[in-house]
Amino acid sequence: MQSQLKISIITPIYNRVELISEAINSVLDQNYPCFEHIIVDGGSTDGTLSILSNYPHLRVISEPDKGVYDALNKGIQAATGDIIGLLNSDDYYAADTFNQISSLFFRGSKTKVLVGGAKVFIDTKSGREISAEYPSGTIRNLPKKLTTGVPAINAWFFQTNLIKKLGVFDLSYRVAADRHFLITLLKDISFSEIAFTEKFTYFYRQHSSSMTITGQNDYFNEFVFEHLRIAEFFINNRSTPNVLRRACCQWHSKDTSNLVIQNLFSSPSIAWQFVYSGFRHNPFWVFHLFHQIVIHFYNALVEKY
Repeated sequence: MQSQLKISIITPIYNRVELISEAINSVLDQNYPCFEHIIVDGGSTDGTLSILSNYPHLRVISEPDKGVYDALNKGIQAATGDIIGLLNSDDYYAADTFNQISSLFFRGSKTKVLVGGAKVFIDTKSGREISAEYPSGTIRNLPKKLTTGVPAINAWFFQTNLIKKLGVFDLSYRVAADRHFLITLLKDISFSEIAFTEKFTYFYRQHSSSMTITGQNDYFNEFVFEHLRIAEFFINNRSTPNVLRRACCQWHSKDTSNLVIQNLFSSPSIAWQFVYSGFRHNPFWVFHLFHQIVIHFYNALVEKY
């Protein structure tokens, strides 16, 4: 009989006194005995540390950091488990996730990465409502999921040795280091080492203070410019598999087309810069531009009527 794999859960946190307990309890409620939960606190001042002190099983690192990805890197370096999962301080895991994750890693000896599904929820006066669902998908659509789709990295689980071998999050990306990390991973490992589960393993909370799940576009420009930088890096990298390079090319074309439309009348000179960038990376870029124009006008009509 095989012993259970140890699961390391890493939670970056800063001033989440009202939400952190649900995240912690979702780990405890897994009824999975072989785990560690590492909390990396950036110096909270709202009483978060007092809440954490009520949970003696936690490993708490509390010191200034350079943001969420720096906190995650610290947690990864401190992890001692066989498998790593990333839990945001305002989210939670679905019930019985850890047992299934452990069994799937055991079942496939080649498995180094497991992709689960995620749901987004909103707390309303009438109760908790699901606002979006992101299934795990398949290996065939994974390149698209990581580029123009929603990767939902928190629904993923990783072999610890793999993460420490490939490297941690690149801090030069302030809002998109997770997407850069996943595309790097897909580039550098065999597709046969990635497994999928139909289970929705993770629940994201949609609220105004979330960096990504806000229901608004507060970080739109920052995301887009970092996405372009990531796409260009992998397009120009000779070791990028062709299927992934094509997905990055499609991604780059979509975002440059949207930036042309956004700046066409307000900043024509900036729009032309993106026209040049689009053509430079894809000779068929103009077809993507026309496609995005159609989508833009369709959405405008829907909003009007």
